[in-house]
Amino acid sequence: MNYPTEMLHQEPNARQILQKYWLTWQDIRQLEFCGRSKALKIVHALPHSYHGRTPMVRTVDYLAYYEAHDEVVIDWS
Repeated sequence: MNYPTEMLHQEPNARQILQKYWLTWQDIRQLEFCGRSKALKIVHALPHSYHGRTPMVRTVDYLAYYEAHDEVVIDWS
């Protein structure tokens, strides 16, 4: 899989995290260096699915959005 280079250099566990099929808000929090609120906003901004009570994003969708926009744009309203 093709990972964004800057992401791999910033987070030592990024390659391991990005090998998962689904990403939780905790994974996104580690990748984006942000808190719980921002990580959940990112999850809800992307196509997501609930597994139990946990919203999850497919890694493929996260990487595709990241490559297209260079960042995840969040509406804080």
